[in-house]
Amino acid sequence: MTKLRLLDALESLGVELGSGHEIEINLLGGAAALLTGLLPGSVATSDMDIIRSRPPQDVEEILSAAQKAAVRIQVPRGWLNIDAGLF
Repeated sequence: MTKLRLLDALESLGVELGSGHEIEINLLGGAAALLTGLLPGSVATSDMDIIRSRPPQDVEEILSAAQKAAVRIQVPRGWLNIDAGLF
């Protein structure tokens, strides 16, 4: 996923969660580097890895909304996940 596609996916996640549902997610890895400009826009990644969410009990709701967003905007179902690891 490119930086623009990642931003589209995050916007779609917000739509799925609905207004009035404020969350914070901390990302790790390629997606975080793309979104912050540490990697050039020509680089792509396959997913976004969450390392923490606020409130923490909302992580399952966030992941469920991300799967619905994935179907709607046609990105891989696991585009947002908690599977961060070292490669």
